Amino acid sequence: MAARKTEYTLRSKIEDRDTTLLSPAGKVPILLPEATESWPRNVLALTAAEDETKPPVLVTMTQVDPWAAYRVTSMAEMPASGEFPQVAPAWLGTTRVPAESAFLSLPPAELAGAFSDFVDAGDKSEYAGDFDDVAGQLAKAVRDSRAAVVQKAADAKADKTSKAEFKMTPADYEPLSLATLGSGAVVAVSVDDTQTVTPTNPDAVIRFGTDAQAKALTGATESSKGYITTYGIQLFFAVPAQGSNQQIRLLAYHQDLLSVKVIK
Repeated sequence: MAARKTEYTLRSKIEDRDTTLLSPAGKVPILLPEATESWPRNVLALTAAEDETKPPVLVTMTQVDPWAAYRVTSMAEMPASGEFPQVAPAWLGTTRVPAESAFLSLPPAELAGAFSDFVDAGDKSEYAGDFDDVAGQLAKAVRDSRAAVVQKAADAKADKTSKAEFKMTPADYEPLSLATLGSGAVVAVSVDDTQTVTPTNPDAVIRFGTDAQAKALTGATESSKGYITTYGIQLFFAVPAQGSNQQIRLLAYHQDLLSVKVIK
């Protein structure tokens, strides 16, 4: 919902904005409900479009009580190389894996933090060897994007009066973990990727220039103290059982702009 609200604000203020909102596809090849007699209860669905060139979309939904509609909690596209793990049939369902479970190679509660550290520290991260190549490619793409921001500032000579700092952290959402066959789990987590631009000279002012998103979300054109841009990334991982020699596989991911805020 936070991502949608931001996007609707941008659409109302930027006339030529033409981004496409991510939505579940029409077919449901895999449906994995939580087998429980209590609430809240969850369901995971792999959805696919009739057009096979479009990526499948993974969705998790939660029903808070018997009379409530299911509401989407996570949604992300699967890359072309993605392979969904084997799961129980829909009629049987599955169980939710506790966030602190020691029966997975990494407890779900630690997964978002581990991936964030992998992105920020790269090969120096203690978790670098725990993630597969797909996760590694996403981590590199984030680092490359950060490097491009720094280079753009350098090209404009703005690096003399300002600096950019980057940090990825777990979002304030509990992970959802549903057991797969083979004692592993599909774990849905969210992370926040922040970019903080601040002046290094007390007389400098950070101007937003051609950044229409920053202008639209802050209502300003410049800041004497800088600004913070936050992107939310929704991630689905296949986490193997404890003792497995398999890596944690990235199944799907999706990034949204959440906010741009002027530092007061």
